[in-house]
Amino acid sequence: MNLVSYLKTVPDFSAISSKDLEVLEKAMAVTRHPDGHVFIHKGKTGKDMHLIIEGKVNLYHQDLDTDEHQTLETLYPGDLFGVLSFVTKEKSLVSYVADGEVTTASLPKSAFIMLYDSKSTLAHHFQHIIARQLTRNYRNIIQLLKSVIFSKLENVTTENLESMLWQYRRHDRRQGIDRRQNDERRITPE
Repeated sequence: MNLVSYLKTVPDFSAISSKDLEVLEKAMAVTRHPDGHVFIHKGKTGKDMHLIIEGKVNLYHQDLDTDEHQTLETLYPGDLFGVLSFVTKEKSLVSYVADGEVTTASLPKSAFIMLYDSKSTLAHHFQHIIARQLTRNYRNIIQLLKSVIFSKLENVTTENLESMLWQYRRHDRRQGIDRRQNDERRITPE
């Protein structure tokens, strides 16, 4: 598989030069993972940034009281995950688990930090990806707070708040896809 060709089709990487994509390709490892593979455990920090090439990855939240797993979101080819934990050093609130066989291109933390701290255009691009992800998260938190403040929910628990946050995040991601499609329609010459 030619990873550079694939990266050019992914919105987060499509604006990067071929030269920078070749540098990124050399730092990434393409790997197939079996069904049920846990990429990141809840309560742990990620060791790699992952880009899904084939398959899907579910984000699970485990209710500590009932020990039940709730699927909060499903990620698909082209989705990137694990990058925020490199920057924030925060532990993951969810587990990322393969739903069926999954192929990812992974970038180890050490390579990410080296690229991120460089003065290359690739570093600027990663900063842009992180800024967009943080902006989406911020919007989701604001929407969540509005819903909690203005709703008549009683006995709101941390699990309820986390679940609502992920629902808003899913909604925001869908709107982002719609916005990108609308932008592409406006840009495409007739």
